Amino acid sequence: VAKTLKVSVLARDLRKGRECRRYCKDRSTVRVLYQDILLREPDAGGWKAWVGSYHRHRNLRWMRHRFVVSSESVHLRVNLRKNVKAAVGHLTRMLEDLDRHRGGKGPGKRLIP
Repeated sequence: VAKTLKVSVLARDLRKGRECRRYCKDRSTVRVLYQDILLREPDAGGWKAWVGSYHRHRNLRWMRHRFVVSSESVHLRVNLRKNVKAAVGHLTRMLEDLDRHRGGKGPGKRLIP
């Protein structure tokens, strides 16, 4: 009985190790999706939920699609376009202002004749 118990405990521990490696790989996959699509590190709650979902479905294409159509991703893309336009306008005004204060010797101008 003792030998059987030891073998079954060993088998359980080996299965746990395999599950742990799979879980770690799933966490890594979900982290990459967060970084690539949501442009940020995962928060603890979201990471756990997405890893659980990936663990259940085992379908990377499905997971990618769910990330892309998530409200955070849509919001990020809409605001990114708006924020890029605002940033370009702001930089343009800064460079024009810099050019005015330097007497026309701003970006694109030769400083030494």
